[in-house]
Amino acid sequence: MNLEEAESCLMAFGAKQLRTECYLRQLRIVKKGPDANDHKSGYVALLMQQKRAFSEMQRLGVEEGPAKRGVVGNKRRTRHCMLRLLNVMFSDLFAHRLHEIDARATRAELDTNMTQEKSTFWTDFHSAYLSSRPEFSKLVSPLAVFEKCNPEFTVPHEAAKLRDMWKDITGRYATAVASSQISGVHDNDFFSFCSGKIDVLYMHEWMRTKPGLLESVEEKLPKRARLHTMEGGSDNDDDEVGGSRQ
Repeated sequence: MNLEEAESCLMAFGAKQLRTECYLRQLRIVKKGPDANDHKSGYVALLMQQKRAFSEMQRLGVEEGPAKRGVVGNKRRTRHCMLRLLNVMFSDLFAHRLHEIDARATRAELDTNMTQEKSTFWTDFHSAYLSSRPEFSKLVSPLAVFEKCNPEFTVPHEAAKLRDMWKDITGRYATAVASSQISGVHDNDFFSFCSGKIDVLYMHEWMRTKPGLLESVEEKLPKRARLHTMEGGSDNDDDEVGGSRQ
């Protein structure tokens, strides 16, 4: 997605959604004065300014610096982040590498510059997650429940956070699958087993798109993940909807 397309995509969102993205990315919103930008076009301008800066850093091969550190800031994930994570994980770049997940760096290594010296699954994944590859920004499902989600909007999480997010979503997905398979349950709508979590439904949509991956994913689920409760599995309030799947 080029810059012009990205700006057009942003304009399709409401002012409230755009303002939320600006706050999550710690972008400076000025409410009064000649530089006031507390309006829809101002939010779009801020987000596009960040996108241009990030694209330029990628072009120059810049890994660290004030600009990048400034956008990392808030660690709270959004519904967009989790969908992007699943897009990257099940992409042609990483789907065949799921078996590498066990051979990962320690949390301490992921939290330090030691990751630059190690070519691990999660450091490669982190780089891809932060990249501007257009396939990572597209929705894999046409379901109406995802219409307010845009994987283009993400908080640039660190590698360790992405790994934790993957463990979280696979745990909650395992719980939903187990619930759907309980004898006596006659409900073909998988979303009814997701406790309103659209990221769990989105993972299910990916499994329908690439059914051959299901066995690989299930093999990587820790035993405790199968006991994971849906109520305590998410660290954000932004990834669920009221009502049923449309």
